[in-house]
Amino acid sequence: MVIGYILTVLGILGSVLTVNYMSHDRYTYTAPLTSHETMVFAVFIVFAVMAAAGILTIIFSLVKKKNQDTLNRITDMDESGKRQNVCPVCGLNLAEGARTCPKCGKRLL
Repeated sequence: MVIGYILTVLGILGSVLTVNYMSHDRYTYTAPLTSHETMVFAVFIVFAVMAAAGILTIIFSLVKKKNQDTLNRITDMDESGKRQNVCPVCGLNLAEGARTCPKCGKRLL
């Protein structure tokens, strides 16, 4: 997810700076484009794709985390349907035989 945040920030920052450069540049950015104008457009597209890839990475990470949490809830059930090895207060997965939760301090039976 950190990579997604980095890509998003760099992509948005680069896109904004490229648009700012284009607005203060002496070129008109109308057809037919010069090689400089084409290069600036290409840089803008690279930054926009970078931002989109970052956003998609973040979304993918969140969906994956949600699915992993659901799978953990299913596998943490014992035969009677009660959750085992999970803190009832904060939901932290615990080692077998744990007497207290290391995250919230709840004493377990």
